[in-house]
Parts: sequence; structure tokens; C-alpha cells
Amino acid sequence: MTTYYAVPLLSFGLLFSGSAGAGNSMDILWAATDAAATTQNPADTATQPEEPYINRVGPVTFNTELFLPRSAETGQRNLARSSFRNNQLNLFFFQGQSFSVMVDSESRPNADTLLIGGRLYNKDFSTFSLTITPESYLMTLQDLGAATIYRVVGDTQTGTGRVTEIDLRKMPPIVDGTPRISPRP
Repeated sequence: MTTYYAVPLLSFGLLFSGSAGAGNSMDILWAATDAAATTQNPADTATQPEEPYINRVGPVTFNTELFLPRSAETGQRNLARSSFRNNQLNLFFFQGQSFSVMVDSESRPNADTLLIGGRLYNKDFSTFSLTITPESYLMTLQDLGAATIYRVVGDTQTGTGRVTEIDLRKMPPIVDGTPRISPRP
């Protein structure tokens, strides 16, 4: 009689042990401090913002191997086959500053593109998006509670990129902007 109870309990235990390991924590982006990243493009080391709403700009390094591992046979980068959903991604835009993002969604609209969406860990008013192709990546983290946007653009082959910190409180209002879709004739 105890044998019948052991099978469901064993299955229940295996189910929860497998789901507990599903959420991993991965460092995917960090502030570039090594000489190779900062000497590739001297403009990337500039910290003087061009606009009053830009707080700071700096070089970053993206963990390309995690999302686009290099094939042992061809040497080319291909999108990772594993899912990143329910994982925690750690971002270090500037020295002494870190963010943890929970991945809520993932899609692959074609063979060469990975789209990841999420939010800051334990923050309701935030959004995170990451688009990765074999050529480039675009990352945006918006924290409405802090009225800040972090925008990262970079090269997927080298992992180097540039982060821009934008203060939404200093952004000028947009009134009667030009239409994005031209009117019909």
C-alpha cells in the first residue's frame, strides 16, 4: 500500500526539483573597463552628453557567447537554442550600478533574430527589451519609478557597445511633432 503513495510523491518531488532550477542568474552586460574596449573607438569613452536630458554615456561589453555561441565546426555565431524565459539577467551599465531583470517573454521571429522582454526584478513600473541579431544588439531598460531609460547599442561579433542613460524628467515635451505616416494625397 505504501508503494502506491511513493510513486506520486516521487513524481511530485521530481516536478518541483526540475522547476526550481529553471530560473538561472546570468551576467549579460557590464561596463567596459579594459583597454581593448575603450581604445577601439575613442568616442565611446566620452562622458560629456550631447543633450541636457542625457546624464552619461559609456562603453559596455555584452556577453555574446551566451546568446550567440560560436559553432565549433564553422566558427560562425548562431542563436542559442535554449530558452531564457524565467531567468534573471544581470546588467552592469556603469561602475557600481547593477540591475536584475526577470525575463517574461521570448520570441524568435526568424532564424537570425532573438527578442527578449522582461521587467526589473521586484519593480512593477519597468520594461526591458533586448533584440539580438548576428550583426548587432539593441537593449532598452526603462524604469518609470526612477524616470530613467538606459539604451544600449552594440556589435554582436565583438560584444562592444555604448550605453546612454536618459533622464525622463529633463526630456523636452513633444508637441505637434511631424507625422510618422504621411497623409494620403
